Amino acid sequence: MENFDFDDFLTDELISTSGIDMAAIERATARLLRAIGEDPQRQGLRRTPQRVARMYAELMAGYRIDPVALVNDALFDHVHDSFLAGVEAVARSCLRRLGDH
Repeated sequence: MENFDFDDFLTDELISTSGIDMAAIERATARLLRAIGEDPQRQGLRRTPQRVARMYAELMAGYRIDPVALVNDALFDHVHDSFLAGVEAVARSCLRRLGDH
């Protein structure tokens, strides 16, 4: 298997402990590509099953994050606008979730 250099926050450890069946997602993606008349082995699509599997692992990672541990008692009585901007940036990068519908 080729070594891929993905630019994301997923580590091999996070993926292996996620409970997500990456191989099944890769197979399903390849099957879907074939179903729409594409060749998953053509140059532009060879890495697509792996990219799609990593995308789902990243989307679903939010389900496994303990929000209490993430906040880590970082609660304050007085909030400044600049602090809220920082919280929003952290929330956007850390609390990813795929909606139920």
